[in-house]
Parts: sequence; structure tokens; C-alpha cells
Amino acid sequence: MIEKPDDETWYEYLYTDEISRDERSELRDEWRELMADEAREILEDSELDESRYEVEVTTNMYVGADDEWLMDDREDAKELRDVLDREIGDESVGAFVTPRSSEGEIADIPEPDHVPVDEYEVFVELEQVQESIDGGLQAAKEKMNEAVGSE
Repeated sequence: MIEKPDDETWYEYLYTDEISRDERSELRDEWRELMADEAREILEDSELDESRYEVEVTTNMYVGADDEWLMDDREDAKELRDVLDREIGDESVGAFVTPRSSEGEIADIPEPDHVPVDEYEVFVELEQVQESIDGGLQAAKEKMNEAVGSE
């Protein structure tokens, strides 16, 4: 099991220059599993009905609705995000909701004929990594808008 020194944040530990890319990839996989375990404990200890949620580890650590209901209410997603954000990891770890706007706010669920998304999910990521991803997406969006505008 992954163990980080107390004097480092998860970001500092996972993104130190002292490890190779392959080692970092393995550590991130272990970190996602650890965050999933923490999320399960947080749900168990919270006032939320833990039986409604399913914790899943893929390329990120997601918490979504189990098969019995859809998490299609923005307030449900916000409440779950806030509970996880307060408790999970350390100050370098955050909980985020999808779908969300380019500003990082919870977005409306798109109409089914546009995208196959019918509910909210909450995922856990390192804050600095997510900020980089969001910044890259915003820059790409601006570049695309410029290209479309110049035609």
C-alpha cells in the first residue's frame, strides 16, 4: 500500500522529480485505489445514504449513483462533492463534478440527443492536475473559437 511522508502533500509525493514516469503511473494507480477506499469510508461515516453510491476506479476515481437511481439532481451532486472535498486526501486533492462548465461550475445535464450523459458523477483528482487540464481545455476552446471566427 502506498504511504506518503507526513510532510508532503499528495501532489508533491506523486510528482517528485525523483521517480520515473512508469513509477509515477504505478503510484497514481495505487493512489486512485487509496482515494476510493477513503471515499467509501467517508460515505459510510457521512449523513449521506451510502447505499445510493458506487465508487469506481478507472482513469480517475469516480463516485456515481448505483444502478437503482440516477444522480440527475444538481444539489445531490453538489452535496456529494462537498462531503468528499472536505474529507478526502489532503489540501492538494479535490472533488469535482461532471458535467461541468469550462469555469469548473456544475453544468446542466445536456439533452440526450447531444451527449450520452444522463446523470452527474463526482471524481477525485489532484487540484493542480485538474487546474492544468482545465487550463488546457480552455486554451483549446479559445483557439477553436478564434479559428472559427477567422473563417
